[in-house]
Amino acid sequence: MREWIYGRNPVYEVLRAGRRHFFQLWVAQGAREKGRLEEIIRICRGNSLPVNFVPRKKLEKFGQPHQGVALEVSGYPYSSLEDMFERVERDTSPSFFLLFDTLQDPQHLGSLLRTAAAV
Repeated sequence: MREWIYGRNPVYEVLRAGRRHFFQLWVAQGAREKGRLEEIIRICRGNSLPVNFVPRKKLEKFGQPHQGVALEVSGYPYSSLEDMFERVERDTSPSFFLLFDTLQDPQHLGSLLRTAAAV
């Protein structure tokens, strides 16, 4: 399954993490290739990934804010609970699991993660 990630920071972080397969990058025609966008293009070209300059209207199908960039990627590689437990058994450092059954307000996720890290 393929999906699109859009926005300069989300695209940059997905490229940096390297956990997915990358297929192509779309950049809005006329976008200024400075800062984060310049880094994104450099990373993609360094990995022989097609960089396509497309009309801004084509990017608008993703909604706002696309910030003039979108990356086509494979689906997120989720781990099964069994895989996570096996990884913990192999690793010698302390491990911690934070499980959510239902997250009513996703904006609280950051607060929950910070609290768990402090405990």
